[in-house]
Amino acid sequence: MAVKTFDPHTAARPQITLTAAAAEHLRAQLARSGRKGLRLYLRRAGCTGYVYELEEVDAPGADDLVAEGAGDVLLCVPARDLAMLNGTKIDYRRDGLNWKLEFHNPNARDVCGCGESVRFGEVEEG
Repeated sequence: MAVKTFDPHTAARPQITLTAAAAEHLRAQLARSGRKGLRLYLRRAGCTGYVYELEEVDAPGADDLVAEGAGDVLLCVPARDLAMLNGTKIDYRRDGLNWKLEFHNPNARDVCGCGESVRFGEVEEG
């Protein structure tokens, strides 16, 4: 029996997609700030465990993987969050009087009532 080691740096690039509306919104945000791209990561918080965070960056960090599917938006994902974020689709849509980014993540197992935090189940890191 062989033992395989998962190395996120040699694995396929994360598949994170942006809708046209999300890409347009994020490009406008980056143009205003003068930054080059975004880092999508998870932070432990909320009633179900994690919240999505976006941070403006000028370049990928040492542990970041650059996502495919984001078009011309530089979108970085920390290797530690790859299993939980891979396959996520980000949309930007109107909700009442407000506009917001929505994360449609096939890895999510539960979302809190207000929709601000998410739980991942088996893929969750300890």
